[in-house]
Amino acid sequence: MKSINWEAVSLNWKLLKGELLDPTNESSHTNPLYKQKNWFEYIYNNKEWGLTDRKIARVTNTSQTTINYWRKKLKILTKER
Repeated sequence: MKSINWEAVSLNWKLLKGELLDPTNESSHTNPLYKQKNWFEYIYNNKEWGLTDRKIARVTNTSQTTINYWRKKLKILTKER
């Protein structure tokens, strides 16, 4: 399993409404959802939730610096305030 390039495999995966993994249950050091562009983009840009880097960090049990790094690496635009 470790030899599979999961990033390449999941490149074209689409998240449909109701299929979003719960970061408090599904995210871990071995399954860091914040590194998945589709997941990150969906939760970050959801206007109802109004999540910031700080709030996402709390939910995923990481630091704000880590979330900021991955948002930039995944090329997710910063929200206008």
